[in-house]
Amino acid sequence: LLFSNGAHTAREMYKEADTDVQNTYAKRETSVLSFDVEETYSIRSGTGTQLGTLEYGTFTVMVHASSYRAKYKNGAIDSERTPFEVCGDPDCSGVVYYDDDEEPYCSADSEHNPEAEEGSEFVRLGYSYETDGVRVDLGTSETSHVFAHGFRLALQFLGGVSIRDLTEVVHEASSMVDVFDAQEGGAGIAHLLVAGSDTENFDTAIRLMRDHLACDCGDGCPLCLYQYGCATRNQSDTFDREGVVDLLERTDLHLVRGNQAIGTSQNNSN
Repeated sequence: LLFSNGAHTAREMYKEADTDVQNTYAKRETSVLSFDVEETYSIRSGTGTQLGTLEYGTFTVMVHASSYRAKYKNGAIDSERTPFEVCGDPDCSGVVYYDDDEEPYCSADSEHNPEAEEGSEFVRLGYSYETDGVRVDLGTSETSHVFAHGFRLALQFLGGVSIRDLTEVVHEASSMVDVFDAQEGGAGIAHLLVAGSDTENFDTAIRLMRDHLACDCGDGCPLCLYQYGCATRNQSDTFDREGVVDLLERTDLHLVRGNQAIGTSQNNSN
């Protein structure tokens, strides 16, 4: 199979050109494009001190991939990802690939030179959709991340769903963490945290979080903190489990809508 007249074979797109390809796969990433806030709450201590915020609203989300790896029938896997690179000619649909000498070629037209006038462009492949969810901010990313996992845990119980039905995004250089319905258009799961005229569901979430984090492990483990679909792949340095455990042990948390306290989460462990 030739991509174009005088070009290389399709197999030369892969790093192991002489080995049969079993499949290719791309790491998917999730990015938040926008967040339209509909409801805002503050998370306060038993003495009324504001510790953070919880916002509910509509997220516009993009699921995308920027590179791929190939797996070969002999068991080998590309050690490095290959970025999605396309020909820079606006009328060309070609993909840029490299030979053994790292010389670039256009797959659709061998006359195009990605190093010359046509150039090339790195792209992301993906799709976007809207859904509903919450944004939690407890002052540091590590604290917010623990709460996000606690809320995902609680929403499994409150909504009778799987952890796969809830997606999280940890923002770089920010103390905010998002938790939203994985289903396009939303399924009303994340809204359960703030649904109703009181904070019974929020109280339940805090109670479940407190009980679940009461573990004898060190920084966290699959029984108490680590979850499927974690945005940081459960890296221990992205959590402050000890700080959150201490916070939940020494104070009751309650949720405030506007200036009016609408519920209290009682600490039954004392």
